[in-house]
Amino acid sequence: MVDVCEDAHEMYLQMDLPEITDEIIDECLNEIPIEVDREFIKDFILNGQDIIQDAIYMDCNTSDNEDNSMGMGMTM
Repeated sequence: MVDVCEDAHEMYLQMDLPEITDEIIDECLNEIPIEVDREFIKDFILNGQDIIQDAIYMDCNTSDNEDNSMGMGMTM
């Protein structure tokens, strides 16, 4: 299992993932023709980006007894 994690980790590190910013989100939200909860959407997207970054840089050698689950709860 560690080899698979290390392989995936190496692939993620080689990917050039763009950073999603408030400005990018605002530009997208300005294109939506309906009223939406802009702050909720921003927080959701930016929190998801943080979770992905944490997963990319997590230690593949952590013990199976540790809780490595990635909660999808919102942090505000």
